[in-house]
Formats: sequence, structure tokens, C-alpha cells
Amino acid sequence: MRITPNILLENLTIEDASTLFSLIEKNRDLLEKYLYWVKSVVDVKTAEDYIRTRVSSDKPGAKWFKIIFRKKISGIFGIKSLCHEKSEVEIGYWLSQHAHGNGIVTQIISTVCESLKHKKNIKYLKICCLEENHASISVAKSVGGIHTNTIHKYFEIDGILQDLHVYTAKLF
Repeated sequence: MRITPNILLENLTIEDASTLFSLIEKNRDLLEKYLYWVKSVVDVKTAEDYIRTRVSSDKPGAKWFKIIFRKKISGIFGIKSLCHEKSEVEIGYWLSQHAHGNGIVTQIISTVCESLKHKKNIKYLKICCLEENHASISVAKSVGGIHTNTIHKYFEIDGILQDLHVYTAKLF
């Protein structure tokens, strides 16, 4: 799926494991502050496991993509689940530090949600992020997200328990 001339989403595959592992290694300090799975990705084999878990998810509507920015894999974007009863999509993503500050995730969310709104009648977007993940909170707010729920003491980082914030945006 082409988002802009410089941003592309392609299906995530096991063959991406080596490149993805290198990207995770380069961004480990940043990623493990906010994402529980980073500590378990320690080599190409565990990167394959990370990918396999996502691409074989049994959650309704789940679909995972690699983010290509300027012809380089730069992160992951996932439709974690679609809930038709609530007309809601939950997404997840991470982006390499080298690609930060380009509005990539916001542009992806806008394009993907527009498609889901028309093809699947989705009306709400849900983004969950740790309370200290200011970049993701900023993205959630930039797409109209409002803090709608908190799961207290969700994840421990450096000995401190953080809350998980849930942001919900109405798709117009």
C-alpha cells in the first residue's frame, strides 16, 4: 500500500527477520522503554518468532506490515484487531529513530483508517501506549485521539510501573 511517494506498507514476512533484527538492535535502547517484546528479540531466530506471532495472529482482521521509508525498512505497523460490534480498529506500530520527525505514522494512520472506514465501516481508532511514551501519545492526539481509559501498573521499566493509556479517535 503506497502512503506517499516515500512511504510504503508491505506485508511483513519471515524473510524480513534478519533486516528487522538489525533494526531492532540499532534502536534497542529506545524500543525497550515502551515495548514489552523487545527483550525477547535477541537474534534472527527470535526475530522470526516475533514476526510469526504477528502474522499468524488469530485476532479478527489482524494484519501486519513493514514500513518502508525512502526504500528502507524503518519499522512495523499493525492492525492488531478489528471489532465489528464496536466498529473499532486497534493499531500498533514502532518506528526506527532515523525515521522519526517525518510524520510517517500519522500519514499511515490517516490512509489506513480512511480505507477501513469505507471498506469495513470502522468508526473508531484505538491506540494504546505507556504513559511515558510521549511520541505515541503525540501521534494519538494528532489523529484526534482522546484519553478514554487507563490500565494501571501495566508494565515495569527500570523498576517503575507505568500505566497503559488508551486513546480513542472518531474517524470522520
